[in-house]
Parts: sequence; structure tokens; C-alpha cells
Amino acid sequence: MTSSSSSPQLPAIPLPHPQVLLPNGKLSLLVSRNVGDRLLSLVEGSGEPTIVAAVPIVTPHTGASDPVLSDYGVSARVIRLGLSSTNSEEHAYYLTIAGLARIHLPHGLHLTADQLKTFTPCAVEYPSSGTVPTRTTLEATKTAALNLLDKLAKSGPRKDYWYRMTRFVDGIDNSRIVWLADAMASAVDTEFNDKLGEPLLRSPSRVKSLTVFHATA
Repeated sequence: MTSSSSSPQLPAIPLPHPQVLLPNGKLSLLVSRNVGDRLLSLVEGSGEPTIVAAVPIVTPHTGASDPVLSDYGVSARVIRLGLSSTNSEEHAYYLTIAGLARIHLPHGLHLTADQLKTFTPCAVEYPSSGTVPTRTTLEATKTAALNLLDKLAKSGPRKDYWYRMTRFVDGIDNSRIVWLADAMASAVDTEFNDKLGEPLLRSPSRVKSLTVFHATA
């Protein structure tokens, strides 16, 4: 993947496996006192939104080895930060973040288990915005999304919500097709590797395979 620009370093928020945040999605998690205190100082010390790098841990926690973090994540805005009901140092704050855009960590993020509780900055790159999926990919993705939404509306709760999503998908153009795939993956239960979606970062034209998987799963 090439990058169009590099941002200043962002504070890294490792996401416990199997949590993944996607653009336009929201995620709540507990963070350590160290991380929460530092985030609170950023929130209170600036009139601008506080942006972090939400980076998934790709391996389940076993306690026997250090975590492995993805080289990809999402820039995210802090929308809520407060003390949790626990008194533990490890889970002192309750944090809610909203995904903004996919990011690449060109140097990776290598943390020990103890460093997960610290406030670590990381360099990030944003993907190029110059590649637009083809019309064929757009139509195939919209068809798969509409099929999935129809099944969801017929098989469970939130029927009105899924039908509203159907009307929205009808109006999507190919400039927002990757956004559509992310939104669909956020809305339904999917496998960890599919939510991680690394192929989308390297080639937006492969968005069809992700959505088709969700439609047939």
C-alpha cells in the first residue's frame, strides 16, 4: 500500500483480541490508569478532538508470550472517557472511540504484555485515496450487501433498521464502496480475520470478496 501523507505520531490503543474497530464504527473498552490519565490530559488540554490509533492484537492472550499487533488499524476519535466501576490499575477507565479512517503502521508496533498498559505513540500512514473500484465491483458489492440486509430483515430483530440500510445502500456510488464494506462488517457478526480486512487496505478492488463472504456466511 502506498501512502498519500503521513500524520504525526498517534497514541496507540491496542484492542484486545478479537476486537476490531472499523471506520464509522464505535467500540468501548477498559484501559489502564496510565493510559486513561494520559488520554484525559490530552482531552482536557486541547480544544481539538483527541485522535488515537486503534490497533488490533491479532493473537489471543495466553500469558505465555508477548502480544502480536497488526500492522494495520484505524484512526479513531475519543468520544467518551470516564472512570470505570473497578478499582484496578489495569481497568481504571472506560473508553469509547469512533473509527475514522484506516491506517498503516509502517514500522509496526511491538509491545510486551506490560507495555499494553502504557501510553505508546506510533507513526501512521493513511492509504492513497486515488484508487476507485470499478463499476463491476460496485454492483457486485451492492448486490451482496442488499442480499445480506434482506436476510437480516427477515430473520431477526431490528427489521426497520435493516430496511433503512437497504435504502441507503441503493444510493451508494463507487467512491464509497470501501466505506460500505466496513459499515456492513461493523453491523453484523463476522469472523475476526474478515473484520481485520487487510486485503482491503492493499487493494480496494478486492472489497467484493469481503462483502460476498458476509452475504453467504
